[in-house]
Amino acid sequence: MLSLHLWTSCALFACSALAVAQESVEREWTVRRWARQAFEQTGELARAVRDADWEVRHAAFEALTRAADAELSNELRDAVRDALAGPHPNVRAAALAAAGRHNIELDADALRALALDTWPGVRHELARHFARDPFAFGREELLAKLVHDADADVARTARDALWTSAFHGLAPPHDLAESVRSNAELLHGLSVLARGAPDARWFAELRATAAGDAARLAWIEAVELLRDERTHAPDLARGWLLSAGEHESAAQALKHAAAQSAERAPPA
Repeated sequence: MLSLHLWTSCALFACSALAVAQESVEREWTVRRWARQAFEQTGELARAVRDADWEVRHAAFEALTRAADAELSNELRDAVRDALAGPHPNVRAAALAAAGRHNIELDADALRALALDTWPGVRHELARHFARDPFAFGREELLAKLVHDADADVARTARDALWTSAFHGLAPPHDLAESVRSNAELLHGLSVLARGAPDARWFAELRATAAGDAARLAWIEAVELLRDERTHAPDLARGWLLSAGEHESAAQALKHAAAQSAERAPPA
């Protein structure tokens, strides 16, 4: 009897798993089909964004996020904005992703409400929204809050978004010093700045926050040197970055950037 019971249980589990897999495949094909309909502005997608079932609405906004660039109708844009204040957190997050994908303008009240959302997934999507759009309305104000979010993923994404502001000609925030109190945070920020050509004002601000700390100044100047095309500058930078070994992940990112810069350096 026990063997029969186990066999029956396994069979039911297998059938259940198969049903879930089939449902997942069907959902994926539906999302892909709706994504293509973003150009048509009609059909199932237009109805799905207002459907009473939250799972249908979630799939519809996911489809909009995947859709290629299209000039969305006012009806679809309004549906995206309305969903940001809807009752289901997954739908709010998906609608926010769709808003970012299609450059749908959001007002200050909506963004502030999203920054206070009870579900971390929504706040994380908002941080990603600000990372994608460096000129989003209220970005600096809300990022200053999100970098201190209780959820580690939200705070980390917000910090990355804050540091990448340096690549878009934006001035460093007035409270930058508060964000680099620890060596670990400074190294994290420098590892982001080392990936591109940041605004020089950020280095000036960082040097001011590191006054009197020789190790910090060396790290900052090393990353500045990574942007220098002189032959030996990357080698010098790489040597200085060896002192950052106590924070292994950030130090490795900096050293990797130094190695890439050395490869790009002109021959002697």
